[in-house]
Amino acid sequence: MRTAPLLLLAACSAGARAPLAPVADREAAVTLVPAPAPAAPQVTQHTYEAAEDAAAATRPIRTYALPPSTVSALARERVRGQVLVAGPLFPTQKAAAGLVSTIDDAQQPVALRVVADKGKVIQVTTTAAADCVGGFAQSYELTVFVPRSTLVPRTTAPLVKNFDDGTAYAIDRGAPVRVTTAGLSWFDTMLDQTSAAPPERLAYGLGKYVPAAVPAAPGERLVCDGAPMTKTEWSAAKQVEAERAAAKTNAVSRRIANARVQSKAAAKTDAVGALVDLALQDTMEAKADEANAPYCTVAPSTAKPVAGKLGGAAYVWTDARGNDRVYRAEQGYLADVGATCARVRVAVEPGVVRHIDGAQASSPRVARQKVWVPKAGPVFWPDGTKAGKYTGKTERFTRVTDRENFICVDVRGVAEEVCHRKGDVVVEK
Repeated sequence: MRTAPLLLLAACSAGARAPLAPVADREAAVTLVPAPAPAAPQVTQHTYEAAEDAAAATRPIRTYALPPSTVSALARERVRGQVLVAGPLFPTQKAAAGLVSTIDDAQQPVALRVVADKGKVIQVTTTAAADCVGGFAQSYELTVFVPRSTLVPRTTAPLVKNFDDGTAYAIDRGAPVRVTTAGLSWFDTMLDQTSAAPPERLAYGLGKYVPAAVPAAPGERLVCDGAPMTKTEWSAAKQVEAERAAAKTNAVSRRIANARVQSKAAAKTDAVGALVDLALQDTMEAKADEANAPYCTVAPSTAKPVAGKLGGAAYVWTDARGNDRVYRAEQGYLADVGATCARVRVAVEPGVVRHIDGAQASSPRVARQKVWVPKAGPVFWPDGTKAGKYTGKTERFTRVTDRENFICVDVRGVAEEVCHRKGDVVVEK
């Protein structure tokens, strides 16, 4: 056993913390029969930290849970209309029911139309009506099945807010929502910067999509042909240019008339013909004009995001979604920013308002290789059952599975290959 001075030194080395007695000693302290004083515990700094870590390990972790009423409503919902799916599409009900799946937060939801609610499995078709989320973009009209657990909850009412500085947001009924351990968030992180919190009243199906109305724009849409100006100002400037061009055209017309008189009066020469051609070319240039107005845009560059304000609070976006609707405000400019199932109008500095040339880079050259080009017509699952139909004309597949009667291809988002009859596929080498 340690002596008393050694025990005192051990207590001081533990930072003057009061050590806990072992369980057996604590139980002895509450016995009804007086007992001798328990032996001093042999406590070290290491054992104290270990006990602290053990306590932290058993501390409950708080996670968010939807209210029981919302959970019950989602479970009881007879899903109709249109749904958002973030997960694979299966050819059979059995295959979909056999998957224990949850929403894939990294996948952009796809709008699909409901055929039938079969409880834990929903039968859907890839043909969808108008929605605020993109539909199945590939040229296949398929009837497929999805687990109910891969349906993305949607809001059941629009959320609209106007601010005094002219900024605003309008979030549609049916906007997709994430359920996380920390609470609800928007599927589009652009909306997480607004003051709108996703409501806890949610549903899976959306009957008809009606966009929420963003407040009317404060003034005319701006054109960036040099400095930002309104469409009226730009049209007036173009009118002046047109009048100058007309005056020039009249002068050129007189030159053409004189040239023709000279050509009749004198022998026709190459010089006179060249003069006529030059005059005609000048006339064509004078009549040329831009077909569309170069509207002002605001878009992030590769170097840095665009910073703005929404209701006086900072608002930043870094993705490639720019806009071509910019308006003049008292203190600067307002720009409409597109978001999933929403529109946001933010205040931006003059320096980010400009015209962005829409010219696209030429496509890289691809080495020649064997390709399979299907014709429009029915398509099948690998076991021969009908899957739907193919409506495309330009798809060219470089990787296929050559089966006995089918040429099968991978279709993005579908758990099984989709097959074309061999007679419906042209092979190019």
